[in-house]
Amino acid sequence: MTSKGVIINLGSFAGVLPMKNASIYSLLKSSINAFTKSSASELASKDIRVNCIIPGVVRTPMTSKYIDENYNKIIKPIAMERVGDPSEIANAILFLCSDLASYITGTTLEVTGGKYLTQL
Repeated sequence: MTSKGVIINLGSFAGVLPMKNASIYSLLKSSINAFTKSSASELASKDIRVNCIIPGVVRTPMTSKYIDENYNKIIKPIAMERVGDPSEIANAILFLCSDLASYITGTTLEVTGGKYLTQL
């Protein structure tokens, strides 16, 4: 991409709040947040916006069984008391790619239903 465009990086909540026994994973995911800011700064002069989405717990074919088996535990720290749908992550990405977000760059948007807004 040489000029005018949007890049969306996908991070992980492990980059915001590290996971026990997953230090390398958490380290790598937190680096996406810094990479997003650095890239946004470097590419702004080319009219390229760079942002990051951090999805929360989202029901997918890969996660459905785990979510079903652990639902009450999983939703406990989520303010909205539910898991997300892939379309909710897609909608956030579409927003950041749209002209409605034309002055947003270098930000990390958590789409988590309010995960860990307060202590339990």
